[in-house]
Amino acid sequence: MATYLPTLKQLQYLVALKDHGHFGRAAEACFVTQSTLSAGLRELESLIGITLVERTRRVVRFTPLGVRIAEKAQRVLREAEELGIDTLVEAHDAAEVERAVVLGAPVVGVNARDLSTFAVDRRAQLELVARVPRERVVIAESGIGTRAQAAAAELAGANAVLVGTTLMRAADPGAKLEDLLARPLVKVCGLTRQEDVDAAVEAGADLVGFILAQESPRRTDELLDAPDDVLRVAVFVGDRHETDADLVQFYARENGHRSRDAVLLRGEEQVASVVDLPWEAEDETHLARARETPGRVMLAGGLGPDNVRDAVDAVRPWAVDSARSTEREPGVKDHDKVRAWVSAVR
Repeated sequence: MATYLPTLKQLQYLVALKDHGHFGRAAEACFVTQSTLSAGLRELESLIGITLVERTRRVVRFTPLGVRIAEKAQRVLREAEELGIDTLVEAHDAAEVERAVVLGAPVVGVNARDLSTFAVDRRAQLELVARVPRERVVIAESGIGTRAQAAAAELAGANAVLVGTTLMRAADPGAKLEDLLARPLVKVCGLTRQEDVDAAVEAGADLVGFILAQESPRRTDELLDAPDDVLRVAVFVGDRHETDADLVQFYARENGHRSRDAVLLRGEEQVASVVDLPWEAEDETHLARARETPGRVMLAGGLGPDNVRDAVDAVRPWAVDSARSTEREPGVKDHDKVRAWVSAVR
């Protein structure tokens, strides 16, 4: 039978309330909103099955047992400090993020879960992560179950992710953790049909790409549906327009066609370099150029099941991208080839 222990955060909330005797002042001391502190204390009471605080409109009154537990919590926090255990300031909304930043919290956890409803909003979480200054340590918490979701947090600015439920539900937590951290990510590009998107997702692709460039034989006029455990990438050449894609792969237009390389954008921020082949040409320096490119690299151009493993070993890219090797004809995927592509990378 599993035993669940209080978190340092919950103990901090309890001690702060004991010290200040007021929910609002205790919340300020913990850099959170009053509702977050109250929810955390209710979680603690539910966890240990004891009423710690009698709540009235004007007075915070600890129960006798609540006083004893608060005193023990103080000792635990002192011991944690002596051992050098750091604690993070957790934020659930823009106001809490701003408060943590203004008060100088060195470690900020951004939780995707609404504690009042337990609903997870990953898109809102990523926007909050992106607001935290880069000199802080940022941890994305909750709602992460796939490589793509962990990568999305990374690209938004998270230094780490906190994964709990996903590992607890896994038959082999160690294998699941290894899977979440595995690189490179795998992209299937040039998708124009919903059944092909579905096949790519089922095969294990992390990113699905939609080419919105007029001159491409793989052009599509819209981004097709994909579950939120993969990332959708809009590919543009020369100019771009607003979409609801997670990322944009942008090529300049040169001599009427795409440039050799591209940038991967999250909003207006470049988050990776796309190292590709020249338009309809080969390049013997392709892998060497990719290997020498700083930062995250998405390797594209001329890759297929027969050569991608050697390319990955040579470059160690953040992601790999293929369109032609997975299709029966331009814009139409061969599902066996899609599965072979993903399997070869893994």
